[in-house]
Amino acid sequence: MPRLAFIGAAALILAAGCADFPDLENAVSPALRGAGYPALLPMDSLVSSARDAGLSEPGAASGQEARRLAARMAALQRRAAAMHGVVIDARSRARLMAAVARHFPPRG
Repeated sequence: MPRLAFIGAAALILAAGCADFPDLENAVSPALRGAGYPALLPMDSLVSSARDAGLSEPGAASGQEARRLAARMAALQRRAAAMHGVVIDARSRARLMAAVARHFPPRG
């Protein structure tokens, strides 16, 4: 079985080398390549333009978005709390340990 896994992994690696990669050299048009660097604008003017356009402040959530984020945070906290419990009960753990001992006896 390990030999089969090795052969499979080697085949996947070799197949990855046969992939066609896109030609990224010609992805940018000559006009764009010759264009100048865009002008940098002060942050204050960008924020005021966004506010004038009806967009919210950077980092500020609308009421609906804030409620959605709060609900998501609560769900994630519930999931995290559920992970703190017992993962495997004592009976199942004893069965697993007995199986491990049968298949991998201690050397000594």
